[in-house]
Amino acid sequence: MMNNNRKYQIASIAGVAILGALLVAVFAPTASPEGEQGMSYIPKRILGLQTGDELPSAEAAEACGESLETIKSEAPFPVLTPGTLPEGYSLKSADYVPPDRVTLHYFDANVCGDNAGRLRDGVIELVAGPLNTITDARNGQEYVDRLVESWQKANATAFNFDGKPAVGYPAGVGTSRAIDENGEVVHTYQYDYPASIWVVDDTTSTVYKLTGYIPLEDLTVIARSLK
Repeated sequence: MMNNNRKYQIASIAGVAILGALLVAVFAPTASPEGEQGMSYIPKRILGLQTGDELPSAEAAEACGESLETIKSEAPFPVLTPGTLPEGYSLKSADYVPPDRVTLHYFDANVCGDNAGRLRDGVIELVAGPLNTITDARNGQEYVDRLVESWQKANATAFNFDGKPAVGYPAGVGTSRAIDENGEVVHTYQYDYPASIWVVDDTTSTVYKLTGYIPLEDLTVIARSLK
């Protein structure tokens, strides 16, 4: 049994910790890997998704939360939505948590109630909120530059979507280590994390984070289509 008096320090290979009241949890960078490894245990159909050229319809699937129109009228910042999604996907839930968070979920099945889909099932999540609630960076480019520097081990890529600076990295596997007071590794475990892209609209000082277990190429197409 572990001695309760023994001190352990948890050392994770993680992205930059972002401070900010309500948005910390949803906007904080996902843990990034020490090195890319195989992703065979993530369903192939998820990593094999391909985006389509137009919005699909999935009227038979249940939707939950508020209406998108209501959220857009209530939120004090613009709520951009993707014009391109994987085949069969559509908006399945929309929620606004005042004063500074909007969360949208896109899927080809239910995301609420029994048998609800999750990120590992292929759900794509979009979170939006003001830039100044998550960073002290003066603008989107400065914010993105900081993240690119911090995520070198995560194969991070910088983008520019019609003047909107962005940064993202592919789904992968990271390693967490428990290190004792003598600096010795006493336990390690691996965890998977989804592909993620942060897009900043400097004209409105709003950040949009897209997350999903899909190829980064697909997530990039979705992010580029935000309008």
